[in-house]
Amino acid sequence: MPVLQNELNEVAKLWNTRVIRPSHNEDSPSGRPDTLYFIPEATGTVNYLVNVENADIELINEQSCQERSNCLPEFEELALIVMEERGLLFPDNHTDAENLYLELVRDLENMAGN
Repeated sequence: MPVLQNELNEVAKLWNTRVIRPSHNEDSPSGRPDTLYFIPEATGTVNYLVNVENADIELINEQSCQERSNCLPEFEELALIVMEERGLLFPDNHTDAENLYLELVRDLENMAGN
């Protein structure tokens, strides 16, 4: 998931550099997205922030935020062994992730004799 999170962070940075133009829709405030989110009062809107207890956050995290792998544990273990043997690194972006995937598939097919 770090690759996806890194890509989302880049999109958020890019998005937050733009300025939303004024609109005839009074429910759609204008300004920079970060300012609208973090300091809504600066643009004359209302801060709808709701404080949540840390215990509630921890409970929700325990119940719903378990990081799950999308592959069989055996594949993951074998892929990690191949990565270590070949000196392959975890990817930082989607292009590197795709290249790593293709290399792993090629290596595993060669191991299987395909």
